[in-house]
Amino acid sequence: MQSVIEVHPRCKGGFAMSDIDVRALEANFEGWKKDRADALSTKNAFERYVIEQVLKDYDLSDEELDSGHLGGSDDGGIDGMYFFVNRTLIQDETEVPDAVTATLILVQAKFESGFGENAIEKLYSFTRDLLNYATPPEQFVHLNSFVKDSIARFRDKYDLILGSPHHFNIRYYYVTKSDTPANEKVKERERFLKDFVKEKLSAAIVGVEYWGAARLLEVARSTPDIRLELTYTKCFNTSDQSTVSLVNLKSFADALKDEKGELRKSVLEPNVRAYQGPRNPVNEEIQKTLRESAPGIEFWWLNNGITIVAESCSIVGEKVVIDQPAIVNGLQTTQEIFEYFKKNADHQDPRSILVRVIVPPTEITRNEIIKATNNQTAVNPLSLHATEPLHFDIEDRLKLRDIFYDRRKGHYRNLRKPISQIISQKELAKDRHSHCASTT
Repeated sequence: MQSVIEVHPRCKGGFAMSDIDVRALEANFEGWKKDRADALSTKNAFERYVIEQVLKDYDLSDEELDSGHLGGSDDGGIDGMYFFVNRTLIQDETEVPDAVTATLILVQAKFESGFGENAIEKLYSFTRDLLNYATPPEQFVHLNSFVKDSIARFRDKYDLILGSPHHFNIRYYYVTKSDTPANEKVKERERFLKDFVKEKLSAAIVGVEYWGAARLLEVARSTPDIRLELTYTKCFNTSDQSTVSLVNLKSFADALKDEKGELRKSVLEPNVRAYQGPRNPVNEEIQKTLRESAPGIEFWWLNNGITIVAESCSIVGEKVVIDQPAIVNGLQTTQEIFEYFKKNADHQDPRSILVRVIVPPTEITRNEIIKATNNQTAVNPLSLHATEPLHFDIEDRLKLRDIFYDRRKGHYRNLRKPISQIISQKELAKDRHSHCASTT
């Protein structure tokens, strides 16, 4: 198992905090609570608010965020626990992909004005239980069933990739309204925590991050970058702003980097086809084509290319500028190109990839494009059903009852609709199944 240091993009710099930051944070939180979680207590709402900010770059749905929110009685001092493999959230039904990276995120949120030793001690105690494989989770009588299930899921899922090469990171987030950094006593407890984890997982990289008012406020105010700028070699566009272009491979990979140098998941999220991993036969062929360029043979000749839907697209100089991009076909190619140039950052490659950018006039047209471009091979049927007229009808009818059907993942969260009034496809299917079962 290899190791790599991951530094959260919002963790650069020092603690430039003041009482003004604290008051601004409280105002931001109160606005969020009113819009998104008015029925929750201040404590529970703050935990949910913090989790949403910490995981902002993962672009998870409300249902996915709720799945790891552990705050409550007998929670072991952990308010949030999330396990990712290749930046994919691992849940009970998730098929674990071939691992490149694995990241365990643990969150402790306190609606308090400082950082205390007790919180770090609780993180230590929980971690001791988590990594104590000699004791089955059901024997942890001091933990509630939800927490025990979360521990069991992590152990079961991580065991599937334990023997394969991958980078493993454990990241702790301790978040409060503090306007001062953690003191030396807290830092000393942190060292005990890190030492314990290294005893259990010697190759893992362990990070403990302290978010005070300024840091939390910065993240809460930020929005994901939703613009791509691609350098083209040949391009033509139409009157509706749609374009077809040959884009330099390295330019394409560089445009997809987030602040951490990782692949921007938000651009890929609307795609209905999950990344199949580096050992997938098709992906192995893409890797081979990238590595072994033959003289006189262009990369785009051997690849179907990338399809992007967007709100607008324009040609500025030698760049294609795309607003609100969503890669709806070519996810496997995108991933492999990105990983290739991540490993070969200094390589100047003259080859190109064919990129289609379509600016659909309506939401229905947009979803017809998604359905058509992903209907060649097996795709999750639930994802494709979301593009059918029935689901537009469901969305419209539920709105009449102030319920927001999250047909497009994260759409209503971004509009700051209440968590309690958003229902996902999966939740709706479960409710329908439960109703049918109860009537038979």
